[in-house]
Amino acid sequence: GHTAAQIESAFTLLRENGFTAGLQIMTGLPGATEEDLALTVESVCRLHPDLLRIYPTAVIRGTPMARWMAEGKFTPKGTEESVALCAPILARMEREGIPVIRVGLHPSKELESQVVGGCYHPAFKELCLARIWRDKVETVLRRFPAGTGAVLHVPAPQLSQAVGQKRANIAHWAEIGYPVQVVPDNGTEAFLTIGTQIYLLRSDHSIIQY
Repeated sequence: GHTAAQIESAFTLLRENGFTAGLQIMTGLPGATEEDLALTVESVCRLHPDLLRIYPTAVIRGTPMARWMAEGKFTPKGTEESVALCAPILARMEREGIPVIRVGLHPSKELESQVVGGCYHPAFKELCLARIWRDKVETVLRRFPAGTGAVLHVPAPQLSQAVGQKRANIAHWAEIGYPVQVVPDNGTEAFLTIGTQIYLLRSDHSIIQY
């Protein structure tokens, strides 16, 4: 075991001696609260590592967590809950300029056969990126009455993220009352048109109305 203070001390020593130093955040651990996670995120932002990995907890066969889960002492968070926790962290790190080099465990057949609970998804980062799009667009949509239509123009390489897996984002926006059409664009920034109003959805996650 080790403390948060020891992590910070080791990280600082590495940095002071010229090493590239990275950190990891794991969400959904036994006993962890939302307040704990918020404190971790703020600490990471303050330390500003050279790179970061974000992992949701996956329960591996034969581990103490697997035993706790079987005994009903620990209920791990599933994919949907983990996306809700990790997507805002990913967006925050992008705003802070901290490179996130991995989100979710590297997929493998061997690992997949050993996971008995928690969150393991081979495209977890894509799910998080799609959630960031969903929430960002919803922030603007909620300013208008339900039933208002919108067109979301996105850079072509980001089209699948904006739409979501199996068009999940489009379905979500429709479910809350906003029909949204998503179209590819040749530009580098996304924008949302609602009637005569245009909202620029910048890559730094800020929103500018024109």
